[in-house]
Amino acid sequence: MGIALEDEGNYWTIWIEGGTIMFCKNCNTQLPDNATFCKNCGARVTPEPAAQTPAQQAAQPAVQPTQTMGASQQPNGMTMPPNAQLGMQGGYYQQPQSRSSTAKIVAITLGVVAVLGLGFMAVHNSSSANDVPQPAQTEPAEKGKDKPAVETPQAGVLSLKHKDRKLINNETNELILMLKDAQITMDAAGHPQLCLLYTNKMAKGFSSIELSVRALDQAGEPMKSPVTGRDFQSVEAKQLVAPGGSTTASDIIPLAELPKAEKYKVTFRCINFQDYDFLMFKGSSKPTVLVE
Repeated sequence: MGIALEDEGNYWTIWIEGGTIMFCKNCNTQLPDNATFCKNCGARVTPEPAAQTPAQQAAQPAVQPTQTMGASQQPNGMTMPPNAQLGMQGGYYQQPQSRSSTAKIVAITLGVVAVLGLGFMAVHNSSSANDVPQPAQTEPAEKGKDKPAVETPQAGVLSLKHKDRKLINNETNELILMLKDAQITMDAAGHPQLCLLYTNKMAKGFSSIELSVRALDQAGEPMKSPVTGRDFQSVEAKQLVAPGGSTTASDIIPLAELPKAEKYKVTFRCINFQDYDFLMFKGSSKPTVLVE
């Protein structure tokens, strides 16, 4: 948008695209385009006509000046606008211009430019904000549809293939113990060690459990012990477990004679009770679990 300020002598003209605006230099009042005097202070806006010579005055017929509103009749047929002052020769002169007039006009011009600039920036920012892609909103997950937590096996730890296994006496159909898990890890020397996690379900307390453990290769065949040359190790886990009691992860059974393998077969042979009774598993009734 183009804006220009021109000094026309007795008034200011502001040029704006599409038209002009006139202001009185004496009181800064906006004027119509064809104004001769300021409607506020009475100062002449357009320049005075050139003074006529006596011969020109004599040639013209005498015309009685009319009285105008807000102006006083003066000698020689002259009309003095309001707020004008008489001079020494019977004419009038304009009141001195205030030095602040120019500053006011410039301030008004700068204000118009600032308002137009702010309006343009607001429209530009609004259109830019509408062009920014909004992130897609995701609906919250419905309650009760969360996936159940899955236990991740520890690296290098072999675990019971079928957890929470019941060991039952086939002759009496009595529940002996609930085997929660069986884990085999390696000790600091690289030898396997067994941990049985079970709960005693009998009315008697356990004093120990006798086991036979075999190391298996990838084909499932027994591996020979590097110490004895045999394909299994017989161990006795002396763990005191009261009725309803359970073992913990600190109950470790060493398997130092067995080699490191990917699978182990654990067979229950006998359970000794605290009252010196025992339960011997025979033949095909021996419970066997696979740790891999």
